[in-house]
Amino acid sequence: MTKILFIGASLTKNMGGPSLLISTCKILKAHIPDAEFTLWSSTPVRDSEKASVYGVKVIGTLRHGFRSAVARCLLWAALQKLRLNKPGLLNKNNLLQEYTAADIIIDIMGISFTDFFPGWKQNIVDGVRLSIGGLLGKPAVKFTQDMGPFHRMSTRYAAKFFLSKLNLIIARSVATQTYLKDIGITGRVHVRPDSAFVLDPAPPERIDEIMHQENLNKRPIIGITPTIQIDRRLSGKNIEVQNKYTAMMAQIADYLIETLNSVVVFIPNETSGDYDDIYVIKKIFVNVKNKGNIRMITAEYSAEELKGLIGTCDLLIGSRYHSVIAATSMCVPTLVIGWGHKYNEVMKTVGLSDFEFDFNAITYEQLQREVARLWRDREKIRSLLALKIPAIKETVMSGGRLVKNILS
Repeated sequence: MTKILFIGASLTKNMGGPSLLISTCKILKAHIPDAEFTLWSSTPVRDSEKASVYGVKVIGTLRHGFRSAVARCLLWAALQKLRLNKPGLLNKNNLLQEYTAADIIIDIMGISFTDFFPGWKQNIVDGVRLSIGGLLGKPAVKFTQDMGPFHRMSTRYAAKFFLSKLNLIIARSVATQTYLKDIGITGRVHVRPDSAFVLDPAPPERIDEIMHQENLNKRPIIGITPTIQIDRRLSGKNIEVQNKYTAMMAQIADYLIETLNSVVVFIPNETSGDYDDIYVIKKIFVNVKNKGNIRMITAEYSAEELKGLIGTCDLLIGSRYHSVIAATSMCVPTLVIGWGHKYNEVMKTVGLSDFEFDFNAITYEQLQREVARLWRDREKIRSLLALKIPAIKETVMSGGRLVKNILS
């Protein structure tokens, strides 16, 4: 049995974590059939129920338990150098027991060590989680992630220190590979698209049930996936700038309803219950004129269910990364309003870079024009995606071979 310990993902309140976990398990199982998976979760009680469905064991530890694990691990490593074997230091901590039992540590966080999320403390925590494995002699891997840019000193030094110690980095974009090269990390870096490209949607009958529950009973259906991340980046500015994004989303929803007689469905990715995507959706809804043709998803669905729902859309306007993966992998014509290089890179991968825009730069007039073009060319775009996606999925699946080689 090959024991794999995952770190860096949460299975609830966000579509990204489960998308990455489920698809990574699928990729690794294809190359390592005897793989057995454990997830270190910061919310183990909440995540355990979902993880059991996927055949994944969940462990968790409180903050003081993590600190204790780090202290014990450092002491154990120091004693090992002095040829003093003290296994009891590891056996008395549940987290360290899992690290000790694992054959490999795999970080499946979607994006880390980046200036987009400034905060040296988080960089240290993310790095230490990986380094525990290294101190215990376990290979450590980052699996289909974006990292960088590294302009901030705190990000740059943390990235260089921790990432240089990894056995394998699978970057999910050429831009990330370039950022890593700039800080001297090259030899162990491979590029593969995001693992969620191979996530299977929920069965059609379940998607039909959801569409009935959400009153999605007419065509065309236009999906919009707003994000709290853009709203957060605009907060603190003057009211006009702060509301630009939500006002533009409301305008484009009205435009699509009035010109296509469509239903517009707002699909959240992050549902933490407070300042989240649903909060942003409600801000948009206030400014929509044609409220009768709006549907707002507020129930918490699984990643597979959300992917299946997105797959029924005739178009998607996406600001959430994994909604863009879900849409393009199901050949849904997609336009992106994003906030980082990861959006540009994924749209390049699927051949739709003309339809990727930065939230700071795009105007409503430009958005309207490009959405009209997306609608006009939708069948051509579906055909393009149908040609590209099988090869992309094959490339994604090959990432499992890289991990197998590390184990070998």
